[in-house]
Amino acid sequence: MAPHSDGLDELLKVRTAWGLGFLTPGVPFWPAPDNLTGLFGGSGATGSFAFADPGRALGFGYVPNRGSELLEGGDFRVRALVEAVYKAMP
Repeated sequence: MAPHSDGLDELLKVRTAWGLGFLTPGVPFWPAPDNLTGLFGGSGATGSFAFADPGRALGFGYVPNRGSELLEGGDFRVRALVEAVYKAMP
């Protein structure tokens, strides 16, 4: 869950932070709230996103049937869903 590699992605030309195989929060492709800790996951092209929150025993996955025009986690639908999930949790 801790960043293993953090810096400029030479292909995408934006900062990315990776654990061992997963994105970590606080990067442009991370649509979940940044104020949560201990999360890891990954976003995909056309708006798909999945992450785990082990501290809350939560796994989340979203795969749209219609892709977004925005690439890699820029889809507003994902952030709204993640926020709704956390709002509904006790």
